[in-house]
Amino acid sequence: MLPNLQQLSSLPDEIIKSKHIHDRIRDLGLQSALKSYDQDEKKLKKFAEKYNLSDVQFGMVDKPFFGGVYGLVITKDGIVSRDAMEDSFTSSWQDIQNDTAKIGEKNDIILAGGKRHVIPTFQTEFAPSLIILINELANGETHLKF
Repeated sequence: MLPNLQQLSSLPDEIIKSKHIHDRIRDLGLQSALKSYDQDEKKLKKFAEKYNLSDVQFGMVDKPFFGGVYGLVITKDGIVSRDAMEDSFTSSWQDIQNDTAKIGEKNDIILAGGKRHVIPTFQTEFAPSLIILINELANGETHLKF
């Protein structure tokens, strides 16, 4: 196979970019920050219960010693985020398709689907990769497994 690949002027899409979310999380270097529900069940369950979400798949959240869980979660319908001591905001995948995710006025802010979403400030280095993943999910380039 390697000799065949060496003859190509570019790599096949299957090698360049994975389509499954677990692989894309790895490809984008998000494994330590964006956790599946099973990996961070305690915090993600609290976030889901607080905002009546039944389908949290992944999250980049934190829970201060005194305070509620805050950050951003990925559901089958889109993203939901909440800053500490604030209300939550939801953007559907369709909303994000129409108004793509981009970095906001600060590095812990992601503007997506016409809403202002927040991630924990200590995870801002992951914002650019998270934005890529969010846009790929919204455009159907990466798939959640249900």
